[in-house]
Amino acid sequence: MRKRNPEKIKFSSIQLTFWCSWCSFTSFAALFFKNIGLSESEIGFALSLSTLGGILGQFVWGFLCDRFHTIRKNFIAANLMIWAAVMSFLFFKSVRPVLIIMFILGFAQVPQPSILDTWVLKKLPGKEEEYGHIRLCALFALIFGWAVRTWGFGMMFIATSFFILATLLVTFRVDDAEEDNQRQNNLRDSFRKLFTNRRYLFFITVCFIIGLAYRTVHLLLPLIIDNVNGNSGDLGLAYFFGMIAEIPMLLASKKLSKKLRPNFLILISVVLYIVQFLILIIAASPFMVILAMFAQGLAFGNYLPSIRLFVYESAPENLRTTAQTFADAACSSLTAVIGSAAGGIIIENYGIRAVLVIGTGLLVLALIILLANILVQRRKSGNRQ
Repeated sequence: MRKRNPEKIKFSSIQLTFWCSWCSFTSFAALFFKNIGLSESEIGFALSLSTLGGILGQFVWGFLCDRFHTIRKNFIAANLMIWAAVMSFLFFKSVRPVLIIMFILGFAQVPQPSILDTWVLKKLPGKEEEYGHIRLCALFALIFGWAVRTWGFGMMFIATSFFILATLLVTFRVDDAEEDNQRQNNLRDSFRKLFTNRRYLFFITVCFIIGLAYRTVHLLLPLIIDNVNGNSGDLGLAYFFGMIAEIPMLLASKKLSKKLRPNFLILISVVLYIVQFLILIIAASPFMVILAMFAQGLAFGNYLPSIRLFVYESAPENLRTTAQTFADAACSSLTAVIGSAAGGIIIENYGIRAVLVIGTGLLVLALIILLANILVQRRKSGNRQ
C-alpha cells in the first residue's frame, strides 16, 4: 500500500484554497465593478492595471524570495496584501481608488502561482514530476463560481476572507524552501548565468510567441462566442469544458516528463493549440467553440507543467523563483497586455477571423522553430556518438 506524502497533501490543500480565494473575487471582479457603476472602459482599464501590476510584482516577489531565501514568508505577506486589497473594495467604490487598488491586487496576486509552484518543486526533490498532480487540485476552484452567482456579490468578500485564512493556516504548517547558504552568495553571478543561458532564453522566446497566440484568444473568447451568436451560458460552458480537458494532461504529466524532453512536450501543446485555432476559424456555432476549448485544455494541461519543470531544471538554484516569475511575466502577463490591446484593434478593423489567422501563423512559427531545434539537437547527439 502506497504511503501518502504529507507534503504533497499540504501543498494540494494550499493550491486548492489559494485558487478558491482567487476565484472568490478576481474571477468576478468585472461583474462586481459593473454592479457598482463603472463603465466598460473603466472596467477594462482596471483589469489592465491589474495585469501591469502583476508584471511588476513578478519581478519584485521573485527577487525577494531568492534574495532573502524564503518563499513562505513572502507568500504569507502577499496573501495578507491580497486580502487587504479585496476588502478595500467594500469602502472605496469610485473610479480612481478602484484603479489604484486593482494595481496593488495584481502586484500581490498575479505572481503567486509561479512562486507557489516553485515552492512545490523545491520541496519535492527527485519528485518534481508530481507537480502536475498537485496543480490539478486548483481546477476544483471553478466550482466555487456557482456559489458566488447563487448568493450574490457579498459572498465574494466572505469567501475571500475564509479561503485566504485557510491558505495561511496550511501555509504555517509547511516548511520553507531552505537552501544551502553557500549557494546563495553571488546573486549577480547567478543573474548573469540565467540571462546568458541560451537554452533558457530560447525556451522563453518560443513560449512568448505561443503566449501571444493563445493568451489573446483566451482573453477575447467572449467576443468569439458572441460572433457565433452564443450567450453567457455558452461562454461558461466553454470555460468549464476547457478546464475539464486539462485534467487528463495534468494526470499524465508525471509519466510524460519522464519519457519526453521539455521541447518535445511544448511541441505537442503547439500542435493542440493549432487544432484549437483551426476549429475556431471555421466555427459557426457555440458548439464548435466549446469543441475548440477541449483542444485548448489539453494543450494547456501539458504546457504549464512542461514550462515549470524546464525552468526549474535550467535555472541556477538560488534564482529558481526569479526564473519562474520572469517566465510568467514574459510568456503570460506581457503577452496578455499586448494580445488584448492588439487583438481588440485588429478585431475592430478586420474582424475576429483576422486575429485567429494571425494567431495560427504565430503557432506555426513556434512549431517550425521547435522542430528545427529538435533536429539540430538530434544531429549534435548523433555526431557525438
